[in-house]
Amino acid sequence: MKELLTEWRNFINEDLYGSFDRPKTDQGMRDYFKSPEATIDNLISEVLNEAEQINAFINPYDSSDLEGEHWRGEEAKEGPRAAMSDINIYVSNWFENHEVQEEDKSSAEALKTFVDWLNRNVEEMMDLSFSEENWQEVISSKPHKILQHIVKNEPDPSMLMSLGPQLDKF
Repeated sequence: MKELLTEWRNFINEDLYGSFDRPKTDQGMRDYFKSPEATIDNLISEVLNEAEQINAFINPYDSSDLEGEHWRGEEAKEGPRAAMSDINIYVSNWFENHEVQEEDKSSAEALKTFVDWLNRNVEEMMDLSFSEENWQEVISSKPHKILQHIVKNEPDPSMLMSLGPQLDKF
């Protein structure tokens, strides 16, 4: 399991973590994931909640939501970037302060795969969502569809476990 922690720390040191430096939560929430009572299931649940927020920003449910300047430019990206920052902080804090137990290994690997995938694709999804381009491109975008599928209805931690191998390839 040390290799998973080492891989996560290497990922953080590649400065992808620093690229989303607009935390929106208070210090208490970030510190919670350092505490011994924070479980991998708590972490997955919170990551999925934040991913749901990202999805709400980049996938408006009504095309009339696209009207107006608030859906254009860099200002529109602040919400998803803040949520992505929180995800990275939570995951980093948890992995730095907890030893992954054998029974949690598959959950930890699935979570890491999902967070890596989200970090790689969130900027592209935002660029597409907040551009002047045709809304049909957003609807047909594979990353958008994957994110919607993961967070639709009640986000389920087992969804990450089943999608992990596919996300790793995408």
